[in-house]
Amino acid sequence: MGAVVLGAVAAVLAGVLPAAADPGVSISFDGAAGAFPVNGYGDTWETPDQEVRIWEYDNVITFDGDKYRGPGQGWTWLAIELSGADGAPLSPGTYTGVTNRYQHPENTGIVVIRDGLACGLDVAEFTITTLERDPDTGRLTAFDAEITQRCGSPTAPVFTATLHLAS
Repeated sequence: MGAVVLGAVAAVLAGVLPAAADPGVSISFDGAAGAFPVNGYGDTWETPDQEVRIWEYDNVITFDGDKYRGPGQGWTWLAIELSGADGAPLSPGTYTGVTNRYQHPENTGIVVIRDGLACGLDVAEFTITTLERDPDTGRLTAFDAEITQRCGSPTAPVFTATLHLAS
């Protein structure tokens, strides 16, 4: 009887718990000295070692993650939001003339947020090389993009990032 109950519990848990295979979400980024809001900080965050997430809601693709940097430095977090012009869904391709998505929703948009700070005058471009969605749910299943962003002018210090979600 005990083996049957344990087997049933294991079957239920297997249906509820996430699969053992990790989806492979990562953010690699680098901010030059003075690149707001990252200012000289770069790193690579990958699941399962760090909390890195990706989702799409209202045609805005958001990557975010956080990492404990150690005693005296505490936690840091980074979020990158990408959106199509006038709320259109994004697709693979290169997007230039990208601006702050909140200030100029009529343009292809970006927002880079680090520890609660963001630029209001983004000058950016990004290339999406992979963007796949589940045909039934619409949920992102694979994504790859490279981003170049500057705050305030095209000659400001540069922030670069590579975003990845393995299918």
